[in-house]
Amino acid sequence: MHFDVDIYLLVISATALTSRLQGLSHPNAVVFDEVYYGQFVNLYVNGVFFFDDSGPPLGHMLLALGEYTSNVPVWHMRVIPAVAGSLVIPLAYLILLELGYSHMTACLAAVLLLLDNALLTQSRFMLMESMLICFSFLAIVAFLKFRNTQKTRPFSRAWWAWLLLCGMAMSAAVGIKYVGLFTCFLLMIFGATETWGIIGDRSLSNLRITCHILAQLLGMVVWPAVLYLSMFCLHFNLLWHAGPHDHMMTSAFQASLEVHIANHVFCFFHLVSPKD
Repeated sequence: MHFDVDIYLLVISATALTSRLQGLSHPNAVVFDEVYYGQFVNLYVNGVFFFDDSGPPLGHMLLALGEYTSNVPVWHMRVIPAVAGSLVIPLAYLILLELGYSHMTACLAAVLLLLDNALLTQSRFMLMESMLICFSFLAIVAFLKFRNTQKTRPFSRAWWAWLLLCGMAMSAAVGIKYVGLFTCFLLMIFGATETWGIIGDRSLSNLRITCHILAQLLGMVVWPAVLYLSMFCLHFNLLWHAGPHDHMMTSAFQASLEVHIANHVFCFFHLVSPKD
């Protein structure tokens, strides 16, 4: 089998990872909203129920993944946002390529994002924004791949893979923060435009057109909705102990929670400062 290696993509990806991961444990203390998100990570680890009215639970669960494999050093807590922020750069490069721009133009756009100080800073802390942007860009790349595949190989394995990946990334973007809905609306508008063009194609049978419509509804509406609801299902299954937000739920729900220790002690972080 023959594979084409994109040198630009490899260099951009390696540079992005280096810039985001180098010295990630500095400063060796919580910064800004890391304290806020650290509370929820601690509650996940202890299985204590909570309800965050600021957004869906996926972002908190992803942050908790880093804590499960460590004794809470700050590097592990920040690594997932850092990797997500690193992936934003090559994804931007791929978006430009799928839109038909040259490799040099796509590389220039990626370099501009690579050198953006705001994106770099956000990616190096335990915050939601880098993961939100990453999944939004992934959804756009997958949709563009799906659209370009549709022109030559509709209903092929690649066609289905890109469609389902687009729906998964859309759901993940909304699952991080509700502003991810804007990405969903954008892609749904583009999808509706593509479908309208298919409806007007007289070379296609009514059955073929119906299959296209149903496939896009499945991949961009039903599939993301199922995944989004699954996030909350996982959230409730992970948190089985009574916690500080029980009063916000019904009495029947409160009765389903196990009573934890008499007094909950929530230690957000235990970071060991470097010795002199």
